[in-house]
Amino acid sequence: MNLWLEERGFSIKLGNSRGGHPWAEGATPDIAEAAGVLAAWKHGATLTELSERFPFMTYTRLSQGYEDGNPEAVMWDLQIGDPKFEEYRDLLIALRAEPQLARMFPFFSMWTLRLAKDAYREEPGELLIRQQDDGSYLLWSSSETEEDQREFRRLDDLVAAAAALRNTL
Repeated sequence: MNLWLEERGFSIKLGNSRGGHPWAEGATPDIAEAAGVLAAWKHGATLTELSERFPFMTYTRLSQGYEDGNPEAVMWDLQIGDPKFEEYRDLLIALRAEPQLARMFPFFSMWTLRLAKDAYREEPGELLIRQQDDGSYLLWSSSETEEDQREFRRLDDLVAAAAALRNTL
């Protein structure tokens, strides 16, 4: 919880013990409401219960996925549906269709698709895929150097190689 300097108020960000992004956040000028949020969270209130009781508290679909135990599936849906990554949609759909890869947590960093072994990043290991201007793809793992990148022109070849590389993480 943060205090405001310019006016009286309290900013609240809630998460879990495993870290990561905030699960819920909000702000109120009322200290009793702020304390109520913290008490409700401490005593196990769900995100839905929290936002119903304290309407100033908001949460994302991904936060709900973490609470429900399926952040990977939610993140795949979010990435596939995000207009910013429309040029990657076929790639994302093909990768998600492979069961081993669907259990990984997809996210983009600097226009490189990263598939993390687990959504909390407690286990090291990522697959990295970069789409080239000519439509080809580069694939490598986080334990490899850029010299180890493999190039693929066909999506099905890339998916098969990514699934095989997943087993080495």
